Amino acid sequence: MQYHHIVPYSVEPHFRPEDMMALCPNHHELANDGALPIDQQRAAKATPYNRQHGHVKGQLYVNQLGTKLCLGGQIFDSAAGDLLRIDDEMLIRTAISEDGALLLSVRLFDEGGTLLAEIDENEWISHEPLPWDIEHAPQRLSVKSAERKVALDVNCKVEPVLIRGELWYGGQNLKARKNALICGGATIQGGGTFVNGAIQLSSDEGGVSILPMQTRPPTKLEQVMAQARERQARSASKSKRRKKR
Repeated sequence: MQYHHIVPYSVEPHFRPEDMMALCPNHHELANDGALPIDQQRAAKATPYNRQHGHVKGQLYVNQLGTKLCLGGQIFDSAAGDLLRIDDEMLIRTAISEDGALLLSVRLFDEGGTLLAEIDENEWISHEPLPWDIEHAPQRLSVKSAERKVALDVNCKVEPVLIRGELWYGGQNLKARKNALICGGATIQGGGTFVNGAIQLSSDEGGVSILPMQTRPPTKLEQVMAQARERQARSASKSKRRKKR
């Protein structure tokens, strides 16, 4: 996706959102060559095809191995499973692909309970109506409201994968800030690590609970990966001891 100046930058240097639009490279070339007249550009900006037809979707490319996540400045070093639930609704879930990579699922609701967007095992899709801004790249997805407020930001360029935003369900919400998790009157400052911990909220109660993650038995692949990590750790430890000698 590329930004195009409807009012050409060469004619008037500007970065006004009302006189710019996002186009794919092919249509950007057509617009620059004059094959896409300005009135058609304005019409396309007013009623974007993807939003009109519900075709706003894409793929997050996650290279990270394992299911470790950073949420609200906290490291959750947990097995695959539901990381965040409000009542019985899953909002964040992790799984492992056949080659050991992280599969991330996230559900973004508004305050009224409407599902706005979701990530299903690294594939994301918006649900109409979604009058918000979506910025995406191969390893990043950001959903912002009209007031430029971040509702969800998933950064897969870093390890562990970083999630920020404000997740709602049943009138209850969890704010994942840069250095804190906030729910109602409860604040958990960042900097900690939870091993096999999961977040559980109730729409009838305030606060936030960190509970043991309900995990399933490890798959054969996960067992093999765990054994490989143990061997790697033992090898690194032996190497350090030899260097000290």
